[in-house]
Amino acid sequence: AASLYEEYLKKAELKEAQRAEAHAALGEVYQSNLQPVQAVEQFMRVAIRYKDSPRYPDALLSLGALLSAERRWAAAFPYFEAFYQLYKDKPSGLTTPRMDEALFGMAQVYENDPALRDMNKAMELYKLLLDKAPFSPLVAEAKKRIRYVERNFLDVR
Repeated sequence: AASLYEEYLKKAELKEAQRAEAHAALGEVYQSNLQPVQAVEQFMRVAIRYKDSPRYPDALLSLGALLSAERRWAAAFPYFEAFYQLYKDKPSGLTTPRMDEALFGMAQVYENDPALRDMNKAMELYKLLLDKAPFSPLVAEAKKRIRYVERNFLDVR
């Protein structure tokens, strides 16, 4: 599938929306094929060049997830934060689909990155996830992280 998208992207007559869609789809192919470097490259193109694309928010979360998986916390944070900023003031706000991923991602950064470590912010974000997305598949993990932080960082209480 990757080669088909790459051929498609070579077409000069493609419109911006088509290019954004193809780069995002190619990123998903690379991500599913466990090729994170290539996936990051494709999602980065969407995040930088196609901010008006409907695929832009998903590209942000994919970048954050891929970088977090590599434990590149500080590099992941701006993408989770950008997604959060896109929706936090909209009517759906913190109940926007996939907001749980952004909240969890930011909490993970605050918990794991030595330079950005802030357990109070991590706790706040995990609890916000529980409150705003109670049916998220991330709820169980967020609860585990809350218990861990409470047990190991007593000054948070």
